[in-house]
Amino acid sequence: MRRQLHVSWHRSVVRRRIALAASVMSSLRNIWKDQRLSLSTKSRIYQTLVVSVLLYASERWTLLAADVKTLEAFHMKCQRQILRIRWQDHVRNDEVAAHTGLRPVMESIRRRHEANGALNKTSMTVM
Repeated sequence: MRRQLHVSWHRSVVRRRIALAASVMSSLRNIWKDQRLSLSTKSRIYQTLVVSVLLYASERWTLLAADVKTLEAFHMKCQRQILRIRWQDHVRNDEVAAHTGLRPVMESIRRRHEANGALNKTSMTVM
């Protein structure tokens, strides 16, 4: 019972962080549409303003595989929005990631774990 409460609490935190990051992403709509800005500039803005909100306190999360999948899906959705790729364009996720050069969210979370000394790489919890 206690484990279920702990996991459901973390799941709600992940959903909340995604909602907050989506709000930031939406507020930057004019930036993503601006053709004068380079992809490099847009990527730095995304990393600074959106990913930082998304991953705030992530070094303390206990993640389920479903949470990782949800975070990665949101991250990919944002990259597609930055590149102005529609779902009808049928562009593979690996192609999108290669074009933006952004690392997966899980890699960023692992780096935060290591940087904060909270957990070493082998003991990080993904259920």
